[in-house]
Amino acid sequence: MTKNINKNVHNTGLSGIRLVSNFIKKPVNEVIQLTVGEIDLPTPFATKQAGIKAIEQDHTKYTDNMGILALRRIITEYAQEFYSEPYNPVTEVLVTVAASEGIDLSIRALVNPGDEVILVSPGYTAYKQAVTLAGGVPVVVDTRSSNFRLLPNQLEEGADVKIIDRFFRHRELPDSESFSKPGFQLKTA
Repeated sequence: MTKNINKNVHNTGLSGIRLVSNFIKKPVNEVIQLTVGEIDLPTPFATKQAGIKAIEQDHTKYTDNMGILALRRIITEYAQEFYSEPYNPVTEVLVTVAASEGIDLSIRALVNPGDEVILVSPGYTAYKQAVTLAGGVPVVVDTRSSNFRLLPNQLEEGADVKIIDRFFRHRELPDSESFSKPGFQLKTA
């Protein structure tokens, strides 16, 4: 049966999150899980009530596959107000169930088979698996020795990079300005 599975699935290995979860021997209810983005608090009452109300009003069907338009409009207003970034809520905003899904979809949309993708370490553990599943080649650059800052010389030492700055490049990210400093050139596909 496994011979029919995409070879990239076999090459991914377990994510750091899965390794930690497998390592823990205590019952789940005795451990505070910080690996999956969930807080160790009960669901707020207002959230529970909103869910009940939605069910009572028959809001139980799939939404538009880009997300509820009213929510996409709010997202574009937020992006404009706080980042001065104009987006079209009809054609340029996609709402996903969680961040992991959005990251995975973005990587699959940007990475071609054979592309080398720099991943900053330490970082989100599932990037490596997502790049591998997309057929890319993860190139991990350890930033611990540079106080967790990605520096131009670290990229030059990393690999013959085909892709780098198409993903997660935003002026609000720490040190994103270093990508445009004079003398810092990146090879891109």
